[in-house]
Amino acid sequence: MLKTLAYRRIPQARVQVFDWPVVRVPDGFRGGPVLTEDADAPLRHTRRGRPVDQFRPDETYEEALPGQYVYAGPVYGHFGHYMAEFVHRIVPARLRGLRFPLLFVSTQGFNPHPTYGEFPDVMKEVLAFLDVRPQDVKVVNRNTLVEVLHVVEAGSDLAGGPKPGYVEALAAFCGPKLDARHGATARPRKLYVSRSALPPQGMILGETWFEQHLEREGFTVFRPEEWRFSPQLDHYRKAEVVVFPEGSACHGTELLGGGMMGRSFILPRRANGEVVNFRRVVEPRSRSFAMLDGCTDYLGSALAHRVSRLPLSHLGVSWLNLDRIIAAFRAHGLAELTELTLRDYTAAAEVDFQRYLTFQSRPGGLFDAGHTATLTQAFEQRAAAGLVTGP
Repeated sequence: MLKTLAYRRIPQARVQVFDWPVVRVPDGFRGGPVLTEDADAPLRHTRRGRPVDQFRPDETYEEALPGQYVYAGPVYGHFGHYMAEFVHRIVPARLRGLRFPLLFVSTQGFNPHPTYGEFPDVMKEVLAFLDVRPQDVKVVNRNTLVEVLHVVEAGSDLAGGPKPGYVEALAAFCGPKLDARHGATARPRKLYVSRSALPPQGMILGETWFEQHLEREGFTVFRPEEWRFSPQLDHYRKAEVVVFPEGSACHGTELLGGGMMGRSFILPRRANGEVVNFRRVVEPRSRSFAMLDGCTDYLGSALAHRVSRLPLSHLGVSWLNLDRIIAAFRAHGLAELTELTLRDYTAAAEVDFQRYLTFQSRPGGLFDAGHTATLTQAFEQRAAAGLVTGP
């Protein structure tokens, strides 16, 4: 199973600790196993199937590590990135019969995770679900020569999605684990995966107001951050319908196998095409899938990249297009939404917009006055139309 994924056994492997921060644009992923041959490209850290990692030249290797290990990637605590980019070597390695300890690589300069004990909780939960015990983990904190390192291609990568055979392997590997833990537990039938309790950024304005209307029609508002890891998976696989607003919560499905979810939908927040990356995660794991296109209008962002000064769209805000979302929910048989009015929505959106600006303008952030002025103008135009035209 999964023999199509690349694999290499590397004697005296050179492993570089990562620069901090591990994930950054445009020069992130500097470290890891030094793999420079063209044939090794699939074994490197990839996005869209292409290597994006780098290695520091002329490094010295202060440590020697005897024994055999399986490369498991960097230590990283951001849930979305860990699930999208770093977890996908473990199952392919285990299915190959590679039962050696997992080798995680820490960072230089700033090293908050020198041992398994300091791993982020989300990593510990995911590893426990995959039957990885603390004694199965080795952390490299300095440049190291490893006696034998087994490197297996990741089964999925960010923006590229799962590779052939991977979701089928996940169904066989992870399905029984969920059955053993939660098989007899009943879960809600319809889920809306909420972002409304997160910090006010990357948000749909008025989302809490919208959720209240969904609850009246049988939806459960599901906040992943309030649940441990395996119950999240169990909710998704047992629901008949799951609606995901575009965002990191989609990556919570990454260890579900093909067809393990029922009817899944993504509600886009932006118009820049990035939502297709989330589709590549959710659709292969669902028995049916649809994108709720046109149901939001992206207004802009108050934040800018520190160097390029371009607006950070993933941290911006979107306006709910009531006519289109009502039509979409009815067309898919999800809800009737008969009590939504533009005047009420506009009032709720105004509250969220002011909350967003207050939060983003705090000292030390990425607030940009020019982008904020443009965003505010776009919002005021929408709000004025909503309050004038009513209901």
